Amino acid sequence: TIVAAAMVKTCLEQNPNRAALMLVPTQDLVDQQSKVLEVWCRDAQVFRFTGGLADPPKEDVEGQVCVVSTPQAFLTLQKRKNHVFGWHAFGIVVFDEVHHVLKEHPYRHLALGLKRWHERHMDQSHQPVQILGLSASLTYNITESKVRETLNRLCWELNIEKMVSPSQE
Repeated sequence: TIVAAAMVKTCLEQNPNRAALMLVPTQDLVDQQSKVLEVWCRDAQVFRFTGGLADPPKEDVEGQVCVVSTPQAFLTLQKRKNHVFGWHAFGIVVFDEVHHVLKEHPYRHLALGLKRWHERHMDQSHQPVQILGLSASLTYNITESKVRETLNRLCWELNIEKMVSPSQE
């Protein structure tokens, strides 16, 4: 959570005209991560979006913006063609529990949609969206070759070029 909050804060400071999106798999995590972002990103407006909450604003919002959403709620928002929160609006997208991208899960649909958006728009004037994927349980595979295979697939799905893991320390 702290790593994600620090990355979001840095991205918002470097790209004040682009929002941050944090995708989390449950409504409880939407509440938890929103509270942390409100502390770390004091200058930003933090919007929570889950199936049971109202839509984020339909107009441009002034200042720094963080959206914390469940993946299904964000997919629903995108299907409504709310361009305020299209991929172009984000400087960073955080996939908390990123291993869900590898399953038939709303994360997968979002990740592939973001990948297609990058492929269509990167030769134009759009800036790329930074992707941060976090997981404490990336895979249940235990052999080195299976772990490597899982990581390679995840990088391909998300267009990730650099992966950082914590050291023993």
